[in-house]
Amino acid sequence: METITANKQGDKFISEVITGTGNDMALHVELENDGVAVLQRSLDCNEWLDAIILFRDARLFEVTIGSIVEGQKLRLVTTSRPTLIQYIQ
Repeated sequence: METITANKQGDKFISEVITGTGNDMALHVELENDGVAVLQRSLDCNEWLDAIILFRDARLFEVTIGSIVEGQKLRLVTTSRPTLIQYIQ
């Protein structure tokens, strides 16, 4: 299990980049307050596209994400400060 952090950018928090290994990924997130979390995908870390809205108005969630291409870049964008972000690939 890997732990990553997120930094405040404007009114959102953006996580460190996760590089896909070509497998499914389990993601566990805890937020300071209720918020929205979106998983974004990119091929080059320059252009990010929203892939999945993971949850709305929640502080804790855990989800399994499939169809991750080896080398694909992923990041989490939240509206509340994450206190814990962990994943397994």
